[in-house]
Amino acid sequence: MKLKPIVVAMLSAALLMIAVPNAFVAAATAPAAGAAVINPAPASPAATTSKKNSTAIVNINTADAATLQTLERIGPKRAAAIIAYRQQNGPFQAVADLSKVKDVSASIVTENQARLVVG
Repeated sequence: MKLKPIVVAMLSAALLMIAVPNAFVAAATAPAAGAAVINPAPASPAATTSKKNSTAIVNINTADAATLQTLERIGPKRAAAIIAYRQQNGPFQAVADLSKVKDVSASIVTENQARLVVG
């Protein structure tokens, strides 16, 4: 069966759109050369690197709130609780002790285990 060139072109374009869905959107919405961009759209979540994707090691005895928040499921409230616990009880003796902090479950500690150290 021989396909007409227009059918082949349409199928190729459709397959390319499936393989690279945002390529056509980006090309279609990109400003013309020399055009001013007043309010650029925020980057898509896929295009940004989340601080939660970090692989940096975190010393739970010295980390500040911002550093603690780079951990999975640790936001401002839990980071503050960790710091308050550390100030009241002294340094953590083991990474597992982090689960002694209110609202920090053992599953949160396990999820972040590879990045946590005590020093």
